[in-house]
Amino acid sequence: MTKESQLLGTLIPTHPDLFPIVQKIRAKYGLGEISLDDPPIEEIYLGDKIIPLEDFFKEIEGLVQELSNFPEPKISDFYHRAKKLLAQPVKMRKYNYLSKVLKQSILDIYNLSKNLAVTLVKVMDEQFAIIAGMLYSYILTGEYDEVPNDWISRVMTLEHEDDKVVIAIANQVANPDVIVQQFREELKKAFGPHHPKVTKTIVSTAYYMRLERAGKPWNYRVGEFIRINNFQLPRDINSQRYVDTWNKYSRLLRKRIQRSEKVLEVLVDKK
Repeated sequence: MTKESQLLGTLIPTHPDLFPIVQKIRAKYGLGEISLDDPPIEEIYLGDKIIPLEDFFKEIEGLVQELSNFPEPKISDFYHRAKKLLAQPVKMRKYNYLSKVLKQSILDIYNLSKNLAVTLVKVMDEQFAIIAGMLYSYILTGEYDEVPNDWISRVMTLEHEDDKVVIAIANQVANPDVIVQQFREELKKAFGPHHPKVTKTIVSTAYYMRLERAGKPWNYRVGEFIRINNFQLPRDINSQRYVDTWNKYSRLLRKRIQRSEKVLEVLVDKK
């Protein structure tokens, strides 16, 4: 248990947004404040009816999910908007007056937003379940749990169709060294152990790759390669030496482009 997680875990039950839930639950079920020296509460009653502890936990979890300012107003707003988006699928028949291209664009944007919403809701629901568990434990036993490490920093992989993106989230008390290590491990997990190195040569070769994509002929690209690098050519353009020197630079450029294209394929995960 780190000092940070211990500190936050001790204070969570009395957080200004969470303690009203504790008070509401205690008042509803007639539960008094309990200390660590007291025996834990093992049965919950509502009137004469015994409430299953699983239902008791779900009620606390629901109250946590309904909060509008926790853990932070903007994040909470995104969470509730994301749940609303997932609950109301887009109805494409409303856009029948649009062209197929525009309709497909709308659907693509919706699917991307939906995937992001699924990730956000999943992450937040996991956090809310942990918070509910902490309040549940505090109400029934007076004990507190440490705050999970991923509250302080978290690294995750977002997926959309065949694309992956690794992101890191951290607050002010996060340890940068821990985040870096987590990020490296997640990158390796998401993309494999091989990570292409982008050298200065590859960066400079991108110009000639761009010329190719712009439709410039090969001789023009080789000429630019020679000009930019100040390579020397024999004066007699009709000599065999001139042809051999030109071909040498042509082969060199081709090899550079081939190596650069391989690195680019890995970087953009081109299928």
